[in-house]
Amino acid sequence: GVEHARARLLALRETNAVVAVSIGERPYALSEVRAALDGVELATISDDRRAATAIGKCAALDRWLRRSEIVRTATSLLDRVRSLHRESAVAS
Repeated sequence: GVEHARARLLALRETNAVVAVSIGERPYALSEVRAALDGVELATISDDRRAATAIGKCAALDRWLRRSEIVRTATSLLDRVRSLHRESAVAS
């Protein structure tokens, strides 16, 4: 569960930039997960079953799918990971 993830993430954080990812808010509320992760950054991917099904079927990335909550939240996560990568490269 969340406690196991916390222990693993804290170990990783000693040598790497870490972002935990939650899909939706079940079975735990994001506030509970954030509190349990002890300062590890938490991103959320929206639990958007309709769009996830379309992506799973390799649907074209049309206007509807680009504007879906799952694609928007995944894009935000990708932007954050890219930012962490750039910061890490500059620090090296």
